[in-house]
Parts: sequence; C-alpha cells; structure tokens
Amino acid sequence: MLRIYRAIRLAWHVAAKIFAFGCFGLGSLTLAFTVIPALWLFVHPRARFRRVVRAVVRGSFASFVVLMRGLRLIAVYTDDRARLARARRAIICANHPSLIDVVILTALVPRADCIVKARLWKNPFMMNIVRSVYIPNSLDPEETFRACRRTLEEGNNLIIFPEGTRTANHGDIRLQRNAAHIALRTGRPILPVRIKADSPRGLQKGDSVFDTPASGLVRFWLEVRPPLDPSEYAGIPEPRAARMLTNKLKEAILGAAKSQPDG
Repeated sequence: MLRIYRAIRLAWHVAAKIFAFGCFGLGSLTLAFTVIPALWLFVHPRARFRRVVRAVVRGSFASFVVLMRGLRLIAVYTDDRARLARARRAIICANHPSLIDVVILTALVPRADCIVKARLWKNPFMMNIVRSVYIPNSLDPEETFRACRRTLEEGNNLIIFPEGTRTANHGDIRLQRNAAHIALRTGRPILPVRIKADSPRGLQKGDSVFDTPASGLVRFWLEVRPPLDPSEYAGIPEPRAARMLTNKLKEAILGAAKSQPDG
C-alpha cells in the first residue's frame, strides 16, 4: 500500500511540475511575441518601456510562484520581505541552489535587472524578454560594468548570483568577484540574500524532471542579510578590496541560518 501511495505521489508531482513549467513556457512565449512587441510599439520613451517590461515580468514571475505554491510543488518563506520590496539601486547577491531562484527573487524585488546567460538570448521562449531589459554575461568586463552602472543609475536593482551557475549538488560554494567589483566601482551597496532549500531535488543542476524530493515539496527560505557598504574599502587597491568584499559576501551568504523565518 505504501508503495502504491508513493507511486501516485510521484506521478502527481511530475505531472504538476510539467504543467507548471508548461505554463511558464506558454506565458514566456505570450510575453515575447505578443505583449512585449505591443509595448515596444506603444510605450515610449525607451526608459519607460524598460520600466513597464520589468513590471510585467515581475508580475508574471510572481504568478508562476503562486502557481507552484498552489500545486504544492514549493513553499517560499522570507524573513524580511519588506526590505526586498524597499530595495532601490542595490546589488542583490544570492547563492543559487535551484532552477527558480531568479524567478523567486524577481517576484519579490521591484525593478529587478539581472545578468543572464548569453544562451538565453537565443532561446525562443526567452530571447525577446531578456533582450529587452537584461544584461548578457557575454559582454567584456568593461561593457558589463558600464551596463551595470547604467541600470543602477536608472533606479533599478541588480540581481547577481556570484557563483555564476547553480550550486553543485555537493553544496560547495565558490564566489566570483564580479559583484564586488561592480559595487566598488558604482558605490552601490550589496544586499546579501541566503537562499536555503530543504530538498531541491528536481530543480538542481543536472536533475531530471522525474527527480522529486521525498516530501514532494521544496521549501525555500530567503534570509536577507545586512547590506555591505563598499565605501568601507575606500583607499584599498581594487583587486584587494574586491577579494575582501567577496569574502565578506560569502560569510554573509553562508552565515548561520535564522531559526524561524516568517512566511
């Protein structure tokens, strides 16, 4: 009997996940080939167009999170949702345990920009979206810094996953120094976010759609840490300051978990 119950639960979980990501794909196609072209035609100037697209994407991602919560695929808790909602011109840095981290953060953070993988610029589901507002990781370092400075000056928040890719299944975290360099050059604070997922099977790097956590539910906790001020490293050569700031960021992200995050 227990074996039958587990088989039914697995079948439900896989079917629900396929349905949810199917909705995500259909929604992305609708945005890319209907909504965004219409906005491009009727919303001017360019800066206002980008603001509207960011708001539409945020609403769409929030709807996807609600759908996954309603299907009992995920639960999301935050310890300081208000701080994320108030963020302005901040560099928001988080670890990257799952496929949907950027979706969850974008749903919570207003005017979110992001450095995305260049291959998404050729993805038929996403290319019109990412080309409209996001920064590809294929730019050379100086172009990347200019793009990041420009988006922060426009009043946007910049989401960066300093690992550069999803956390490996063994859990070791190695941070690149790009976020620290951007903070030092722009003078904008880094807001560290620790993302903890209790069992993100099926959403980790290399997982199959048929992978599923034992409980059938992935619980995410987002813990917002105190901001890191790059001005504390004034007068220190940039390479050394970036190394020190990156170490501080890693300490903030990997610090002890809080005991009772709020929903």
